[in-house]
Amino acid sequence: MHLLKIYANWCPHCISMINDWDMMKRKLPNNINVVEIEESELYKLDEFNKKYKKNVVANGYPTIAKILKNKVHYYNGPRIMNDMLQWVLQKPSTRKRKSKRNKTRKK
Repeated sequence: MHLLKIYANWCPHCISMINDWDMMKRKLPNNINVVEIEESELYKLDEFNKKYKKNVVANGYPTIAKILKNKVHYYNGPRIMNDMLQWVLQKPSTRKRKSKRNKTRKK
């Protein structure tokens, strides 16, 4: 798994999450590849996307994304350690949705 943080040094949101991000990183298992890309080095995001054949996009600062099974998942929750850690370690749902199309309506 890859975990990306795309941030800007001038961004107040990025600055306020530094301690929580660092605490979260220390609790991650070793098999998670953490990549941090600062705004002035966005060429590294292009290199990452080419190397791993992904399409991670910086949607503002900070952008936090994880890549699981060739899918990019973006984090939209609170930028606090426990919430970010829980999201990173959360496994994607393997349940299939039941289609409502095949059900017949009662009149």
